[in-house]
Amino acid sequence: SIDEIARFFMMGDIEQRPVYRFLTGNFNETVPGYFLKMGADEFTAPIMIGAMPYETSIERINSIKGGLPLLITGLRPDIVQNAIDKELPAIILTGCDNGVPGKLFDNYRGTVFVTGIDTAETVRRLRLSTPVSEIINRKPLTIAEETLFAEARDILVNSHYRGLPVMKGSQYRGIVT
Repeated sequence: SIDEIARFFMMGDIEQRPVYRFLTGNFNETVPGYFLKMGADEFTAPIMIGAMPYETSIERINSIKGGLPLLITGLRPDIVQNAIDKELPAIILTGCDNGVPGKLFDNYRGTVFVTGIDTAETVRRLRLSTPVSEIINRKPLTIAEETLFAEARDILVNSHYRGLPVMKGSQYRGIVT
């Protein structure tokens, strides 16, 4: 429902960054660009944007809880080199319409993805590459197929749900919206 999607986009709080599950092959499904290098097929990581001054960016990368972050940045060799040295799982280079020096990544084992779009749009689109299995409600409110229409209507009207799965025992039969 819209509630699961909203929770996904609003997860986390000011003290801790949300951690996302990324399927590397999904990057180019939502973000236009190409892979310069492929690392792990799948990983979990918070997102770090390398737009601040070098010292501030490094301080923030070092303070992130929840694992090594995925770095999204323009072509900033100092921050990129730090990400390579720390072995971050992935680096997404933004605003790179004219290519990037591939030699920089010779010894890097993570993923390098290059896009011509800006950093903010890359972050927005990258979050859309998350598998829906990460945001679904695994224990939704359900109704039995014998439930009267009036009762289903009342449940929907008095809840935040936009639809109710209809079940016959443990078998899914459909949805009432």
